[in-house]
Amino acid sequence: MKENILSSARKLFLENGYSKTTLKDIVKDANTSIGNCYFYYKNKETILAEIIKKDSEKGDLKVANLIKKYKINNLIKRISTIIYVHSLDILTNKDVIQLYLMGASFPAIRKITSEKIKNHIIELNKFKDESHKRIFNNEFIEIVDIFPTLYKSIFIGLAEGFYLGEFDRSVDNMLEVMVKWVLMSLNITKEEIEENLVFLKSIKIPE
Repeated sequence: MKENILSSARKLFLENGYSKTTLKDIVKDANTSIGNCYFYYKNKETILAEIIKKDSEKGDLKVANLIKKYKINNLIKRISTIIYVHSLDILTNKDVIQLYLMGASFPAIRKITSEKIKNHIIELNKFKDESHKRIFNNEFIEIVDIFPTLYKSIFIGLAEGFYLGEFDRSVDNMLEVMVKWVLMSLNITKEEIEENLVFLKSIKIPE
């Protein structure tokens, strides 16, 4: 039943918009009751948050599989892969970007996104190689606290602009912009950035 509610909500949010979709619409489409819906979700916002969380988890699984398949044992390459895969999912899937934009201002969804980014940073901090000290150094706390907000603001803005046709750029070019911005913010050299872009173009991203 929970999956039916999510499936119906996703469909109706995309067809009618978030504000014009009511819980009554969702439960009717899911062939269930308001009582059953409230058993799983407090309101529409928590339903949308769950949809976005599941989309993001699919990207995390892709990243994990790529790290294993290509034996990515370099911190900078791992960071690049995370950014590349999640950005690719957003830029090539209008449904995903629409849902992200619908929820961008909601606290529950902003919290999910922030926690997801923080968890990635914490896990990356455990991966010690020659570039670790240069990237994290003594500024790890600042990175964990500040980077999620910067990431959300810039990436959501770029994704929205791309979706609305404000940028005359291809998906590949937008991916380069996103990866470069993150790596530059972490003091990665131009040479290393170019090397990582070449690497990203050489791997096969699962759909």
